[in-house]
Amino acid sequence: MDNLIVIPQVGIGEVKLGMHRDEVHELVGTNDTNIKTDSIVRGCYYDFCFQIEYDSNNIVNFIEIINNPTYNVVFEGVDVFKTKAEKLVSYVEQFSKYLETPSAQLGSMYIFEDIGISLYRSIVCKEETMKEPWFLQLSQEQKEDELRFLYFETIAIWCKGYYDSVNLYI
Repeated sequence: MDNLIVIPQVGIGEVKLGMHRDEVHELVGTNDTNIKTDSIVRGCYYDFCFQIEYDSNNIVNFIEIINNPTYNVVFEGVDVFKTKAEKLVSYVEQFSKYLETPSAQLGSMYIFEDIGISLYRSIVCKEETMKEPWFLQLSQEQKEDELRFLYFETIAIWCKGYYDSVNLYI
């Protein structure tokens, strides 16, 4: 199992912010799926687990890793996808406070703007959820599916100024 080290405003693993797309392809191959919008190109590698956004000059300005058992994704010695969401947020808060957006208030997305890290999960599950009557009535398989949302699904880093043009309140 490979360790991918997250270094804010620098890179994840061998992929670094500021690299040219050709350099990325030398590292991870050209077998990517491209998603293009007006201003960005997003390369999706390794079955969409590693997503890299390029600016109009093909320079990496955003890197996102989606939880995958193939990788241990580590930030400052902590395994991002094996640490429960609330504990991980508290840990990362030692380095930067997160923005108080509606998604943070819901517990789904935290943006630590000062260090350039975001954490995301599509559904919020908390320890107290396991005591809720609706949860107790689920099958074991359904419970296990819900419990994966105790953890974040993605971690991303970006270049300074990346979120300047993004609406953070959606």
